[in-house]
Amino acid sequence: MSDVEASDDIRAEQAFELYDALGPDRSINKLWNYCVEQNRAGHYVPTTNRPTLYAWANQYDWKGRMLRREIARNGAAQEQLALIRSRGYGLISTHVEAAISELAGLMIGSDRRPRSARPRLPRPGPARPRQRRPARRRPPPASPARDDRLERAASPAPRPITLRAPRRAVRLG
Repeated sequence: MSDVEASDDIRAEQAFELYDALGPDRSINKLWNYCVEQNRAGHYVPTTNRPTLYAWANQYDWKGRMLRREIARNGAAQEQLALIRSRGYGLISTHVEAAISELAGLMIGSDRRPRSARPRLPRPGPARPRQRRPARRRPPPASPARDDRLERAASPAPRPITLRAPRRAVRLG
């Protein structure tokens, strides 16, 4: 391998790392724009030639490599998340047990009566006079004619009773 090919491989690998650093919405055009901006600012970039970036992306299979990297990153993240969850659930159950025992102690208290049976103390703050609710108005007593209408409306109308003779089967000849 010649020095030029080795230099190209190194520059292509640097460009790939920049491509990876662009994040999930990466593209070759965004990489090219980034390289041009960095070059104008006086920073080193592997290339500012867009066709070279496209050639490197095809030659070194950047899409496939990115897919493999993302799978590896996600797998490591999933393992880390599973570890955090297992530790977290253990802590949660410990805290829940402590909270339940604390609540039981508060509910039962020293005199062994449930806390709800103890007299309630007034809340701290300025005293407010109790407002009386207005008395509910009761409807006037119903008249007998009105009661009769209500009863008829509430009960269904009686059906007339009709008696029918059972049908007999007739055999024809």
